[in-house]
Amino acid sequence: MIKKILTNRWVMIAFGITLLAVLIWFLGPLFGFGDSRPLESRLARLLCILFVLLLWVFYELYKYILVRKANKRLMDGITSQAPDHSDVHAAEEIKLLRNRIELAMATLKKSGAKGKKWGSEYLYQIPWYMFIGAPGSGKTTALINCGLRFPVSAEGDVRAVKGIGGTRNCDWWFSDDAIFLDTAGRYTTQESDKKADSTAWLGFLDLLKKFRSRRPLNGAIVTVSLSDLLAQSERDRDAYAVAVRQRIQELYQKLGVRFPVYLMVTKTDLLAGFMEFFSDLGHEERAQVFGMTFPYKQTMTGNYDYSLAFKTQFEEVAKRLTARLVDRMQQEKDFQRRALVYSFPQQFGAMEPLLARFIEQVFSGTRYEQMPLLRGVYFTSGTQEGTPIDRVLGALSRMLKMERKILPPVGSSGKSFFLTRLLKEVVFPEFGLAGFDEKKEKKRKWLLRGAYASLGVVAICLLVAWTFSYFRNEALINEVEGKVNSLVQMSTSLPPPSANDLHAALPFLTELRNLPYGYADSNKSAGWSLRFGLFQGERIGDMAGDAYQRALRTAFLPRIAMFLEEQIRNSQKNEVKYEALKAYLMLFDEKHLDPKALAAFLAVDLEQSLWGAGQESIQVEFVNHLVASIESRPLNIAWVQDDSLVAAARRSLASSSLVDRIYSRIRLMGAPQSIQPVKLSEILGPDGAQLFERASGEPLSAPFPAIFTYAGYHDGFRKEAEKIVSQMADEDKWVLGEQSSSKKEVDKGQLLEAVKRRYFDEYVRNWDALLNDIRLKKSASLNDTVMYARALSAPDSPLKKLLLGVMKEVSLVPSDATAGAKEKIMGGVLDGAKEMAAKILSGAPSAVKDQLKAKKHPESAVDDHFDSLRQLVSVPAPGQRMAIDQPLAVLNDFYQEISAYQSGGQGSLADMKPLVSSARLKAEAERLPMPLNQILKSLVTVTAGQAAAMNQGNIQKAIVGASSFCDKSISGRYPATHSSQNDILVADFNSVFSPGGELDSFFNSSLKQYVDTSGQLWKLKLGAESTSPISSAALRQFQNADSIRRTFFRGSTTASISAELRLVSTEWPQVTLEYNGESHRFSSSNSAPLLLRWPAQNGASSAKLYAANSTHGIAADGDWAIFRLIDKASSDSSSPERLRLVFMVEGKKAQFELRSNSVLNPFKLKELGAIAG
Repeated sequence: MIKKILTNRWVMIAFGITLLAVLIWFLGPLFGFGDSRPLESRLARLLCILFVLLLWVFYELYKYILVRKANKRLMDGITSQAPDHSDVHAAEEIKLLRNRIELAMATLKKSGAKGKKWGSEYLYQIPWYMFIGAPGSGKTTALINCGLRFPVSAEGDVRAVKGIGGTRNCDWWFSDDAIFLDTAGRYTTQESDKKADSTAWLGFLDLLKKFRSRRPLNGAIVTVSLSDLLAQSERDRDAYAVAVRQRIQELYQKLGVRFPVYLMVTKTDLLAGFMEFFSDLGHEERAQVFGMTFPYKQTMTGNYDYSLAFKTQFEEVAKRLTARLVDRMQQEKDFQRRALVYSFPQQFGAMEPLLARFIEQVFSGTRYEQMPLLRGVYFTSGTQEGTPIDRVLGALSRMLKMERKILPPVGSSGKSFFLTRLLKEVVFPEFGLAGFDEKKEKKRKWLLRGAYASLGVVAICLLVAWTFSYFRNEALINEVEGKVNSLVQMSTSLPPPSANDLHAALPFLTELRNLPYGYADSNKSAGWSLRFGLFQGERIGDMAGDAYQRALRTAFLPRIAMFLEEQIRNSQKNEVKYEALKAYLMLFDEKHLDPKALAAFLAVDLEQSLWGAGQESIQVEFVNHLVASIESRPLNIAWVQDDSLVAAARRSLASSSLVDRIYSRIRLMGAPQSIQPVKLSEILGPDGAQLFERASGEPLSAPFPAIFTYAGYHDGFRKEAEKIVSQMADEDKWVLGEQSSSKKEVDKGQLLEAVKRRYFDEYVRNWDALLNDIRLKKSASLNDTVMYARALSAPDSPLKKLLLGVMKEVSLVPSDATAGAKEKIMGGVLDGAKEMAAKILSGAPSAVKDQLKAKKHPESAVDDHFDSLRQLVSVPAPGQRMAIDQPLAVLNDFYQEISAYQSGGQGSLADMKPLVSSARLKAEAERLPMPLNQILKSLVTVTAGQAAAMNQGNIQKAIVGASSFCDKSISGRYPATHSSQNDILVADFNSVFSPGGELDSFFNSSLKQYVDTSGQLWKLKLGAESTSPISSAALRQFQNADSIRRTFFRGSTTASISAELRLVSTEWPQVTLEYNGESHRFSSSNSAPLLLRWPAQNGASSAKLYAANSTHGIAADGDWAIFRLIDKASSDSSSPERLRLVFMVEGKKAQFELRSNSVLNPFKLKELGAIAG
C-alpha cells in the first residue's frame, strides 16, 4: 500500500514541485548577475514558485487537450469517408453513430466516478479487442450473450454502434471494461470480392494505427464455428485456416504490435449431447471457463508448439468430462437423453484432430512470419439453435451402411455457456500483454527523458552557478595564499647556485610556475563555476607570471651557466666542449641566441651527463623551465661570463680541424626524418627473413642508418653538406673567436670535398660490416635445409633480392634521370636540433682516411668498392642473363640432389646416394664475394653433416627392423637361451644366420663399410665413430652371428654339422643311443664311432641314451635334441675340435669323446648362448 502511494504519479509530482519550491526559496538569494540579485526579495521568490506551478498546470492542460484531440480524431476517423450525405439514411446513421459514441463516452466517464476500473479514462485509453472470424461464426452472438454491460444499451437496446463508410462493416461494442470491434466475416475470408474486402480491411487497420498509434489493439479473439469445423471439407477448413493466419499476420505487421490472440470455438452446443450433458449447470457454473490457457512464459519464447500443447491439455479436458459422465448418467432418467449424455465425451474428443490441425496451420511459427501469441483455446455457446451434429453415430452409420438418424433441432434456451468469466477473468486481466509500437514508444521515451533531463539541468545550473562561483573564487584565493606562503619558505631554504644542483631549484620553480592561472595556466580559460562576474584568476595570474620570470633569471639560469662552465672545463670530447661553449656564449650574447638549439642541447646534455634513467620527470620539468626562461627577452641572467674559461676553451678547440667538427655535426645530425632507414628484412622479403640472421645477434629488422643509403645521400647529405659547411665556417668565427681557423678566408669548396671523402669512407665501412654480418640460419634438420636450398635457388631467390637491394643503396653515381635535386622534407626544428645534440654527445667522430682517388664523381669510391657485387646482377646485354644466375643454377642442382637424397633417405637404404654437387657448389662459392661466399659454403657444410646424420638414422631404423625378426625367432629359445623349453626352429635359424640371410645381408649392405673385421674382435674403422650408428655391443652381436654362420653354414645356405661320437669307457656292459631314427649300441667290444648329423635326416626330433636292458636313461626332444642331450653331460675339452663327455646313466658313468670336423665346434660354441637376436 505504501509503495503504491509513493509511486503514485500525483504524489511524485507534488514531491517534485515542493522540492523545487524549497530550492527557490532558500537558494534563490544566492543567484545573481554581477551585482544583481533577482531572487533576493520574498516577493520575487514567491512569484518564481508561482511561475513553476503555472508551468505545471499548463503542461497538464496541454496533455488533457491532446487526449481530447485524440478522442475526437478517433471518432471523426470512425465516421470519415462516409457516402454522400445526400443519402438520408446515411445521414441518420451518422447522427446515430455520433449520438451513440457520445453516450458511450459519457456513460464510461460516469462509471469512473463510481470506482470503476478505468476511472476518468476515455475512449482512447480503455482496451480494445477485435473479433476475427468467418461469417456466421458466432462473433456477434458471443458479444450479446457474454454478460457484459454496454453503456450504450442503457435504454434497453442491446445493439452495437455501426460505422459508415470506411468502418461501416465493423460493429463497435462499448462496454464498461473494453471496446470490441466486431469485424465483418467477409474481412476474414475475403471470398466475395477479394480486392475490395482486402482494401477495406487494410484501410481499417491503417485507421486504427493512425489514431491509436501506441497500442492499437489489446488483443484479438478468433472465432471458429463448430458447425463449420465439422461440416466443412478438409480443403475448406485449410482455406479458412490460411485466411485467419493471414489476417493475424496483417494485424501484426500493420499495427506494429504483438498482442495476445484467443481462439474461441463457438456453437459448441451443436455437438450432440451438449445440452443434455450440461443441463444440470446453474448460472454461475455456466459462466465458468471451458477450455485451456497456455503458459505465458513458454508462449513468449517464439518457438512454442501450440498444437502439441493443445493436444496435451485437450486430453485433460476430455478426462474431466469423462470423470463427470457417471454422475450425469445417474442423474438422467430418460434413456434417450442418457444415451446422448453418454456419447458427448466421445463427440467432444472427435474435435481434437480437427482443432489441432487448425491450430497448427494458424499459429505455428515460420522463419518469415512473426509467431502469434496464442493464449488459449476456449469452447463457448451463446445461444442454442440449429440441429446438433452426431459425428459418432454418423461414422457408425457409414461403417454399417445404416440410415443415419437426424437429430431434432434444439430450441433456444436463452442461456449462454462458458462466456462471461472467459472475458472478465481471462481476456481482460491480460490487456497489458499487448506491447506498444517499439519505434514510437522508444522515440516517445527518449523525448520525455530529454525533456525531463533538460529541465533538471537548467534548474540545477541556475541554482548552483552563483553558489559555486562564489565559493570557488574564495577557495582559489585561499589556495593561492597558502601556496605563496609555502613558496616564500622554499625560496629562503634554496642552497646557493652550483653546477651540479640544477634539480635543487626545480621544485620551487615548478610550484611557482604552477600557481593557479600563472605561467602554466596562462592560456587556460576559467571554468563556468568561477565566472559570473566574480573571477579573480586574471589578477592572480599576472602577479604569478612576473614572479616566475624573476625566479628563472635569478635561480635557474645562473645554475645552467655554472653547469655549462663545468662541461667546458671538464669535457674530454671536443664535440661536447664545442657545443657547451656555444650554448654558454648564447646565454650572454642574444645576437647569436638560438632558443630551440640551446634548449635541445641542454636537455640532451643533462640527460646523458647528469641525470640517468628513472629521472624522466625531472628532465621534463627542466626542459619546461628552460623553454620558459629563454622565451622572455632580454634574458638578463644574474650571472657574469667567465672570460678566462672561454679563452681557454677556444684555445683547446682550435687544436682540432674544422673538417672534423663539420663532419661530426653532419654525421650526428643523420638523415632527414622523412627518409626511412634500410632494413634487411625488407630487402630480403618474407622468405629471406626466414632463412637469414645476423651474426651479431641484431634482428634483420634493425634499421640501418638512413644517412648511409641512396636517399640519405642524395636527399640528405648531398643537399645539406654545403649548407652545414657554410654555417659552421661562419659559426666558427664567433664561437672560437680569435682562435678560429676560419678567421681568414676559407676555401669552402675544399672543405666540402674533405667532408665528402670522410663520408664515403664511412659509407663503405658500414655496408661492409652489414654484409659480413649476414649468415644463414641454423637448420634443425635436413628437411629445413632442403627448404633453404629451394628458396635460395628459386627464380626470386632472396640472394638475388639481397644483391639488388644492396646495389640500389651503394650505387651513388647519379644517372641523368636522378641527377636533379629533390625537395627535402624536414620535421620540427626543435626535434631535429635535439636529435642532433643527442648524437653529438653520444660519441666521437671516426678517423679520416688520408687519401681517395680523384674521380669525376666522388661517389664512385662507393660504387667501385662494391663493383664485384654489382657485376653479379648486371645485365650485359638485352636478353642475356645475370651473372648471379650461374651460381643459382648450381645451387638449384644442389637442391635437386639433396631433395632426392632426402627422399631416398626416407625409403630403403639402397636408395641412398652420395652427394656429388656439393663440391661444385663449394667451388662456385669460392669465386663469389661476401656475403654469398659464406652463405653458400655454410649451406654445403650444414647439408653434409645433416645428410650423414640422416644416414645414421636410417641405418639405425634398419637395425631395429632387422633385429625385430631375430627377437621373435631367436631370443628366448634354445640354444640361445639354454634354460628355455622352446627351440629355435631350423627354418628360422637358416633365415637369420645363413649366408645372405637377415643379419648377413644387412651387415654387408649397411654396416660393413664402417667395420674393421680383420682382427679377433670387430671394431669401427678409424674415423667412422662419429658417423656409424652402431654401438660396440650391437657390433659384438653381428660378430657372434658371423661365428655361428661359419660354424653351421660351411659352404651351404642351410645349417648342417656332423661329428663323431666314440665310446671311451662305460661302467655298463652296453649303452645305446637313439638318434636320427636309428639306434647305436656302444660297448667295450664295439668301439666304432657314430657319425652324428644335425639336423636329423629322418625327421626324428628326439635323442636318448640308456643302458642295456633298460628303457630309462637320458633323453631330449626337439630339433635341437642332440644338443640338449650333450648339454646334460659334464664336459671338458683338450682341443677345440674334441669334447669329452661324461653321462651318468642310471647312476653309472658312460664316457664319450665327441670330435667335430672343424675347430669351430658347434657343441661348445659360446656365441650360440651370447646371441641376443
